This record gives sequence, C-alpha cells and structure tokens, in this order.
Amino acid sequence: MLEGLVQHDHPLTLQHILRRMRLMYGDSEVVTLTDDGTTRASYADVCDRIDRLCRALQALGVGDGDRVATFAWNSQRHLEAYMGVPCMGAVLHTLNIRLFEDQLTYIANHAKDKIVLVDDSLVPVLEKVAPTFETVEHYVVMGGGDAGSLPNALRYEELLAEQPEPGSATRAARRAIRRASSIRTARTCCTRSRPASPTRSRSRTRTG
Repeated sequence: MLEGLVQHDHPLTLQHILRRMRLMYGDSEVVTLTDDGTTRASYADVCDRIDRLCRALQALGVGDGDRVATFAWNSQRHLEAYMGVPCMGAVLHTLNIRLFEDQLTYIANHAKDKIVLVDDSLVPVLEKVAPTFETVEHYVVMGGGDAGSLPNALRYEELLAEQPEPGSATRAARRAIRRASSIRTARTCCTRSRPASPTRSRSRTRTG
C-alpha cells in the first residue's frame, strides 16, 4: 500500500466523515431550501443532532443490521438520517418517493423495514400503503404537519429533544480541535513573494 496517496490503512466509512465534519469543519453550514425560505445549521449542530437521532433509534429498538427507511425530500433531517443510521450499525433504506404503491409495498416488506422516517408533506402518499407494510413498528414524521392515519406515529423533533445534550467537556474538546485546525490552515495557506531572478522580471508566489 502506498502511504500518503489515495489509499488509506482504514476503510473510508461514514464514521470518519462524520468525525471530520464534527471536529474540523464544525462552523460550516447545511442550508435547506423550504417553502418558507431557508434554514441553516452548522455542521457541529447537525452532528449533535445525529448523535441524538442514533440514541432515539436505539431507544426504539433499532440494532445492528436493522433496516431504517426514509421517505423524504433532500433536507437537513434526511442528511442526519443518511449519516446517523449507518454510523450506528443499522442499514439506511431510502424508499423512492416516485415509486408506485405496489412497488413500495414489495420493497419495504422485502427489506423488513423496522422504522420509517417520513416528511410530513409525503404523509398523504405513505399512509395509503402503510397498512401493507408488514414489519414497520413506528413511523417518525419529520416536520410539524399532520401525521394522518399512520400507525404508531412519532415526531422526529420530539424524539431528538428527549435525548441528552453532549457534555460540556466534549464541546470544549471540539472547539479546541477546530481552533488548532484553523491555525494550521492559516499557516499553510499564506503566500510569500520570491525575489525576481536576474533573467526574469516576473515574480512568483507559492504556498508555504
């Protein structure tokens, strides 16, 4: 294996991506376009919510290898599920919102989905086929809209709110790592001019 190039001595899994989001790029933002405008959340806040989501799913009985489905648009909450579910050892199963009802039924039952996360705007679509889902134990509605006739419906934000916040020591450690990373970046990204050579009047800059 060639060290320092494309290859790594560990699998490039989502846990490593999540850790870098949390520790090195915590001030970057996830921006979601909604009907009411845009919502913004820092990577650090999103990662904290991912932790809460994992604990909430564990409290609902989700374990290694269990399938957690999503029936949702592209959004911050969908990203949280996309990162959190695999990182806790479960399997993320994205149900295509454009499939026909009989196709959704077959796919969900074949996968043996245990939990379905659904956007509130898509509840009217999903509630038509929910009675045909044989293994789903809970439907978690993302957003404040009506849960319709979905059985055992729960609220995404309520589930997250029930989970404890990360400790102050953890937050302080994350801030220290981000601060150190910012200092390193500032040092490596600065440029300096070299004196012009006798035969060339053009000056060059390079990254230090």
